[in-house]
Amino acid sequence: MMIRVDGKEMAARVRSRGIDPDFGGKRTITVTMECTAEEAKALFSGCKNWQSYQLTEDGTQIKLQDHSSYETMLQVQDHLDGTVSVIMGKATQEELLTLLAGDAVTRSSAKALRTAMETAAVSLDDKVASTAPEMFPRLKQDGSLIKAGTRFNIGGVVKRAAVDLWDTAENAPDKAPTLWEDLLFKDGVRMIPDVITAGTAFAKGEEGWRKGVIYVSLIDANVWTPEAYPAGWGVKE
Repeated sequence: MMIRVDGKEMAARVRSRGIDPDFGGKRTITVTMECTAEEAKALFSGCKNWQSYQLTEDGTQIKLQDHSSYETMLQVQDHLDGTVSVIMGKATQEELLTLLAGDAVTRSSAKALRTAMETAAVSLDDKVASTAPEMFPRLKQDGSLIKAGTRFNIGGVVKRAAVDLWDTAENAPDKAPTLWEDLLFKDGVRMIPDVITAGTAFAKGEEGWRKGVIYVSLIDANVWTPEAYPAGWGVKE
């Protein structure tokens, strides 16, 4: 596996730790590399964006994943065998609210801000919504009715209820995927569907997500997928 941190690339192993009780309930990722602790600190300290990906034998990038929301370097561990592990953390919802409301945020003001954010999120189009999953509510599994079309933050990705359903564990996306639908955008980039019509064709230079990779259309009125017409697409560098 490879990582790209603010344009710098190197081989690494990336492992998600999920919600990590060792770091205040933050979601964390561990990145293990062959380098010194000082080099690892210099690489991730203050980084703005970073991704992981794999390379095929012909050099094509696949399974590209953006980890830029994991922006806080929490720990650097030197294994004394030539490898170093860096634990990167994602801000908790409470930390984001404090950042937005200021240091004097209280529980009541944080709750009011949360409500205001969710209310404002309803009016966002899918392109913008895909860049701000933190603005959308999470499932509560309290048995309440969810109307078709309602969008939720599902593990950091915005999904929409495809039908009216009850907010129960059995109806969660991982248990009942047919009750939910993905947005046509991811991180503000349009998804490349299996079938592209003339009305939804990609313009030259337009980016598109496809199977974990961000492609760039090399032609105008592009109605082919990268698999169907590889010459019509390039992989975003």
